[in-house]
Amino acid sequence: MNFVKRVVGLPGDSVEVRDDQLIINGVAVPLEQKGRYSDGCYLNMRMAEETLDGRRHQVMHCLSADYLPVAPLAACNRDIPQGYLCNEATAGISADTGDKLLQVPAGHYLAIGDNRDNSSDGRAWGFIPEDHLVGRASLVWFNWDLQRSGGPDWARIGTRID
Repeated sequence: MNFVKRVVGLPGDSVEVRDDQLIINGVAVPLEQKGRYSDGCYLNMRMAEETLDGRRHQVMHCLSADYLPVAPLAACNRDIPQGYLCNEATAGISADTGDKLLQVPAGHYLAIGDNRDNSSDGRAWGFIPEDHLVGRASLVWFNWDLQRSGGPDWARIGTRID
């Protein structure tokens, strides 16, 4: 099974996720806030733009550990048991969801998803051995989230991935 995630840690790197911001070898990766995001399943999330190695990427996150699963939402068009509400009233009180400090071992890489608070990525399943890397994604070939109703997301199909 292949996954498309962003490689952020090389062998020997120290990678920290603090308040959803990457810190690689002690240097914070620029993260510019762009506004809020709600799609009926995710409510009041932050949208930001991260610049890593000269490339810009969108990141969705919440500045609080109070990133709560909520009862099924009527506006959520996915076949998931709950939605997610970003309530930042408790920001700074306890560690944010997904915050970790990781040391990338020799011969391995760390990959992290763009949804910093709800992504099955290297923070959950560990480091990727070098011989498991397949290639670089450069284009959205097809986008149809089987958990969403309504068919393909035509706006994403054929868009470049920088």
